[in-house]
Amino acid sequence: GTNAGQAVALELRKIFGDQKIPISCTAVRIPTLRAHSETIVIETEKAVDPAEFRELLRKTAGVEVKVTEMKDFKDPDEAARNNLEAYKKALIGAVPVWDFLIDSSFERYKGTTGEGKAKISREIAPILSEIADKIVQAHYIGVVAEKLRVAAEAVAEQVDKSNTIFTKIGTETKVATIKSRRELLEERLLSLVFASDPSILLTPKIGSLISTPLYIMILEEYKNFAAKKKVFSPSDFSENLPSELFDGFASLILKEETPEEVKKELDLVVKELKILTIRQKLTDLTTEIKKLEEAGDKEKLLKAQNKFNKIASTLSELKKKDIDIFI
Repeated sequence: GTNAGQAVALELRKIFGDQKIPISCTAVRIPTLRAHSETIVIETEKAVDPAEFRELLRKTAGVEVKVTEMKDFKDPDEAARNNLEAYKKALIGAVPVWDFLIDSSFERYKGTTGEGKAKISREIAPILSEIADKIVQAHYIGVVAEKLRVAAEAVAEQVDKSNTIFTKIGTETKVATIKSRRELLEERLLSLVFASDPSILLTPKIGSLISTPLYIMILEEYKNFAAKKKVFSPSDFSENLPSELFDGFASLILKEETPEEVKKELDLVVKELKILTIRQKLTDLTTEIKKLEEAGDKEKLLKAQNKFNKIASTLSELKKKDIDIFI
């Protein structure tokens, strides 16, 4: 609205101590858990293609994103109002965003044990894969490898395995994430559960249906949260989530659902995930049976075949419910 836009302009002029800074601002409210950002409008003397200009800006020397922490204040405005010198010092001490993300991950997980290193790897690899400049990317791969005390090649391999592809659209490059049927179902399951009763995730029957790395991490974070607090609050839960999990969790809970819709669809999604899980077990057993046939181990072969038939029967009964699921 107009008043909100004027407020942003006034606060910026106050923060920079210059009442003559020309600012054109449009402010809107969006349904996010937390955010602090601004859009900068740049005017050029000649008409330029937006995509080409963004690429030029990205490659321009001196243009970089840095991060500073306002530990004693809720935002830059409060910091500037209460302690201007400390605010200026914080800005001067800002670090590149990649350094900040890496340091934050190491502070949370330490990285002194195999498990800690695995958590850091899962969090940092997707982040490093987003660095377009290969030289900069190689630098940070070396930084992470040194901190983890592992070979740089191992970190580089994890970065390459990140589940993203780059799709060229015109002159603009966008990042697209490919989601499997199972990932979509698990995403929907978590969305429904967090909208109704998250404690359901603590039951083995539901928790065991989660197998996607991102959602496993969100589930583990929820288990830790539930062990400390009896009442679930999305804002409290998201407050201490690692940066890579925050966006994933926010996308889950920002989908509005009525109690009727949640109740109706939850059973359907659980059923479909059970079907996928059973099919995977049958696939694994088929591979095992072939190996036992080649080995000539009749006793183990018979057991595997009986197990296959039993699981196939379970699948058949589950599918007889004849319910359509749409995602």
